[in-house]
Amino acid sequence: MADRIRCLDIMEATGFIEKRIPANNTTLDKINHLVDEFILFVRDRKAQQEAQGLFRPWDYNSRYTAQIHINAGFLEVGPYAAFRYHRDALQCFGYGDKGHHQSGSWRVPETIVKAIGLSGDVMVWFPRLYKAGEWDNSLSIDGDLITEKSLNSTRNYRETWCYRIVMAHSRDELNRILYRFLGVFTQDEQLSSEGVNVFKRVDTRIKVYTAQK
Repeated sequence: MADRIRCLDIMEATGFIEKRIPANNTTLDKINHLVDEFILFVRDRKAQQEAQGLFRPWDYNSRYTAQIHINAGFLEVGPYAAFRYHRDALQCFGYGDKGHHQSGSWRVPETIVKAIGLSGDVMVWFPRLYKAGEWDNSLSIDGDLITEKSLNSTRNYRETWCYRIVMAHSRDELNRILYRFLGVFTQDEQLSSEGVNVFKRVDTRIKVYTAQK
């Protein structure tokens, strides 16, 4: 159930459309009919995206890397804004060719903060949007609010970051871990309280650091 809720949360925030074909208590003819309908749906969606100049063919080697976003000059919430590793997401913000990054956040260097049009202290945040360890985090249905609840009072803190670039921990259809860009967030002081920090989304698109092309 928790995995299903997380899936719905991410779908709401990124605009994914999920289609399921039931295989229980049905006939083969019915399944074939639903498969045919799904194929038509996919073809129609592809035609629409091609007409709008939005279609991107599948390329496994670059699908989850930073390079496509660096080439575009920006990162935007949607089905293509996902990364396999922390390092891939951080390379959009000047991380370079360093090894894998493990912690739940990373400070964006001041020079790069200015280059991408932000100001103050900025982090890239990799939250788990569910109860895990000493935190219980959740995403609002519209994707505009993240609520972070501390389950250990000794972990309470006062927010000092001006902006958080959020890369949420999620999983793909094969249960592989991904980090999805959900937007740029900042603390909502009016909604926050002791032990509960609420972050509101202020942008679904952000410039990336292109000097590394």
